[in-house]
Amino acid sequence: MSKKEAYLITSWSVIINLILLMKWTFTIPHTLIYGSIATLALILFFIISRRKLADIKDYKDFFYLVKVEMTVGSWIVFFIGITVLIAGFIHHELSNMALGVLIGIIFPLLNIIVRGNATNRFMKSICFGTTIVFVLFILISIIFVPLSYTQYASIIGNPNEMGQYLVFVIPCLLFLYDNYHKFRYIVLIDIAINFIIFSISRTSYVCILAIIIISMMYYLITSGVKSLLLGVVKNIFVFAIIFLLTFGLMTTGNKVLRDIEKNIFGQEYIFYSKLYQYDGTEISLKDLENYISLRVGKGVVENEIVQSEVGNEMSNSTQHKQNVDIEKMSSGRTDIWKAFLSEINIKGHSSDVGVHVKELDYVEDDAHNTYIDNAYYFGIISGFGMVGYIGYFSIYMIKMLYRMIKDRKKRPTFYLQAEMFIAFFITSMAFGFWAICMNKKDKVIEKDIEMIEV
Repeated sequence: MSKKEAYLITSWSVIINLILLMKWTFTIPHTLIYGSIATLALILFFIISRRKLADIKDYKDFFYLVKVEMTVGSWIVFFIGITVLIAGFIHHELSNMALGVLIGIIFPLLNIIVRGNATNRFMKSICFGTTIVFVLFILISIIFVPLSYTQYASIIGNPNEMGQYLVFVIPCLLFLYDNYHKFRYIVLIDIAINFIIFSISRTSYVCILAIIIISMMYYLITSGVKSLLLGVVKNIFVFAIIFLLTFGLMTTGNKVLRDIEKNIFGQEYIFYSKLYQYDGTEISLKDLENYISLRVGKGVVENEIVQSEVGNEMSNSTQHKQNVDIEKMSSGRTDIWKAFLSEINIKGHSSDVGVHVKELDYVEDDAHNTYIDNAYYFGIISGFGMVGYIGYFSIYMIKMLYRMIKDRKKRPTFYLQAEMFIAFFITSMAFGFWAICMNKKDKVIEKDIEMIEV
């Protein structure tokens, strides 16, 4: 992979990340989103694969290449993509046809072309492009979307979706730091974690905790206990400073900017969305702490009045115990899951056909669970494909972890794969999950060529 190709991949990554952010920020048809991404991915594939494809004389050479280079993981992704493509044909939906081509054909073919040492350089370019867009995201958030008495979601509008975006960004930043050891990546990682804290998204909290644990395990294995402990202490100190600076910039700092805007333009500029409404009041650290406690403890009720029998009489007594309300804790997710599961069939459903959830008395078009969504919209066979996908890569991750423990060598690409895998497993994010399919075959080696310096 040449330096020019690396720059091209970085540019491609920037465009893809911008498209995904616009998808959340604005109401853009899925057909346009998936069609644009599929087209750009196809263009990238042909550009970076032209040398390898030049050796293919006929279809027999092509099928031989597929047979030799396709991994089990790639075949599973191909299978899932084909089920999505078929569902798109059945329900006459161009968006799902484009998504099926993207997942089932382009991603596996990219995995064939980008092999060996090129995998690491390819992922550096992808992560660098993601970082560029994230820096833009930070600036826009600080300037136009102040913190308020609500779950923070910046320009994305939905705190859970912002969490999904950030738990894709953070592994990219960790991967770049592991390769280059630049302090700026630590700063950006801390800012991303701060945004997750502000989102008060419980799923994202669990995910970032898992990512931190994986990172600590990785550096414990590759660097030792002493180095890990020193790094943890230093990073906690840096994180505290970055947290206070980020909080200040998004509250007091934003207010100063808005005052300047009023003096110059006669009005202030604030981004509003359906789920984000700024009321003009400035939130304090104590308010944020209380709101986090309220959200994290959702569904857990303390000091319940419990009836107990004393002799032949009933008496009320306050017992210091925690009673868990599963439905409240899950925001009705279990009822939604049950409703979607009851409607799953073999051919799937059109994207505009939701499910009526009797317990909540409304029609829901999102099961809030990628595995169930996949089975509902693309058919039960596709759902089995997703289960197989998770099962296979769980085994792959365990094998790679064992190998790393045995030789104690740093494996940056596996590090990224592990972070992506846990993010996908917990939050079920659909974009970026293909990165964990980039498991290389050790026998394929590419001559080392200088990569862009990040």
